[in-house]
Amino acid sequence: MYYSTYFNNKSYYSQKHIKNQLDYLMSSGEEGIEKELNFRIKNTALVKDYKNYNHDNLIRFLEHAEEKIKGMEGSIEEQYTKFFILKRSGGRREILAPSESLKVLQETLVYRLKYDYRVLEHNSAHAYTEKRSIVTNAKVHKNNFNFINVDLTNFFPSITKDIIKYSFKQNANLHEIFNVLPENLEKTFFDIILYNGALPQGSKASPFISNLVMIPFDYNLNLYLKNNRRNIVYTRYADDLTFSSKPLIYINDIIDAINWAKEQAYGSLGEFIKINNEKTRKTTYKGKNRVTGIKINAENNLSIGYKEKQRLKMDMVSLIINKKRGHKNDYEQVQQILGMFSYLQSVEEGYAKYLLRKWSSKFEINNVIKYLSNS
Repeated sequence: MYYSTYFNNKSYYSQKHIKNQLDYLMSSGEEGIEKELNFRIKNTALVKDYKNYNHDNLIRFLEHAEEKIKGMEGSIEEQYTKFFILKRSGGRREILAPSESLKVLQETLVYRLKYDYRVLEHNSAHAYTEKRSIVTNAKVHKNNFNFINVDLTNFFPSITKDIIKYSFKQNANLHEIFNVLPENLEKTFFDIILYNGALPQGSKASPFISNLVMIPFDYNLNLYLKNNRRNIVYTRYADDLTFSSKPLIYINDIIDAINWAKEQAYGSLGEFIKINNEKTRKTTYKGKNRVTGIKINAENNLSIGYKEKQRLKMDMVSLIINKKRGHKNDYEQVQQILGMFSYLQSVEEGYAKYLLRKWSSKFEINNVIKYLSNS
């Protein structure tokens, strides 16, 4: 049996084995899906058959990539620049930025896999996915009252060559790739996407590859919840797993579901999926619930949070007044605050429009965003 991900209920993705389309998402209520999710509904099913794809484009690309890599100065590991960014929860996250040449190879490989093999992410995946975002990830959980957030430890660096090969061989679209690639081109394939044997955080290929690897896990976790806990909705944003329900849900039940799903999906290789117990938390709509940073309030509306909005309003007004008085605003500060306002627009569009109308009237400005952008 193979995992196969289809596109909608039509197009070039086979319709033969599509069943119960939208059944799981509909369990959260039609109003919880929203139009954004209907744009690109995916259904992953287990199938016996598979399609034979032409591998010529991939082989030609890898032959070209092999020569490019040979012409690079130093090893593959030396093509990355390492730096650190601060985590919101504390500590530092290591980022490995590829050289321009390697970045182009990574982007091209993703394109070849995505379009030549017509492979899609699971429908539960909202990170690194077209028309998906932290906002769509939160919208699926609207209308529910109880939430459990589970964070996976060391997500990208835990995904190794063996796990990638195993996952590809389970995929109806991708399973033949490593059978047709000669040894040198298989090495080139992994030279492009791996750093010291694992997916690097910062690579242009890691997000897409990780979503492909997680298809068996996402499928089995949905299957478990559908068969055993039909009232629980699940989404995944990279290593951030969210579960929600109207009735009470329990952390131990969710951990059992995760352990069952990874065992079914990968067997002993499933140990790469490790739960960060310190970041596993249970909340309700009355408390400090956050779905990928977005709050779902008692009225079932998405919000960036009361404190965040108050701070943002003060910052925006301060910029406007400062410019009105003839002073020059700091460019980086303006960009940061406007970026935060853009985030507000994506989460609370109606409220953001109200603020813009209010400020336009109060300060006699036609276009507040344009006015501040030219600070």
